[in-house]
Amino acid sequence: MDADLAQRISKALGRISPRLRAVVVLKDMYDWSHPEIAAHLGITVTAAKVRLHRGRAALRAVLEDELVEP
Repeated sequence: MDADLAQRISKALGRISPRLRAVVVLKDMYDWSHPEIAAHLGITVTAAKVRLHRGRAALRAVLEDELVEP
């Protein structure tokens, strides 16, 4: 990943809620399984999956907004 993209993703991650950010980072950056994430965060596997889905959607929205902003 190039430095510009990494910086954009890092900035976008800072704009989503910490609950969602934690799951996205653990899954997409550290490749943890859903059960590992759930155990670490003290939530159910279902909650981990839901937060991952919502977190990715929020991250996507932030990145799309960044492309539209002047």
